[in-house]
Amino acid sequence: MTADDEIWLRGWHVAPLWRVRPKHVRAVAAAHGVRSKERKTSGSTSETSYVVYHLRDAQRLAEDLDNGKVSVDPRWRTDTPQGRRAVVRDVLLGCGALFLVLALIIVGLLHT
Repeated sequence: MTADDEIWLRGWHVAPLWRVRPKHVRAVAAAHGVRSKERKTSGSTSETSYVVYHLRDAQRLAEDLDNGKVSVDPRWRTDTPQGRRAVVRDVLLGCGALFLVLALIIVGLLHT
């Protein structure tokens, strides 16, 4: 066993390595045999869980993606036109939802 066998990466580390949108890291990892496990961290009032990915597997997948041995849905990527459009769409949907919530709060305040 080498030191690399015990190194695990968070999703925000592997997303740029694989050039995928963070929301699709889990699906990409699962589809390409990247080992993952759940970790938990405790705060003063709650417990949070997150997924980590094995370093060697993450590196292997990055090399396979770079060499064209495997592929990922272009809408999930950050380096394709389809992926960039999807990012813009997600941002616009988020802004629209925020605007709707703010509008409902304002309307509620006006009726009191």
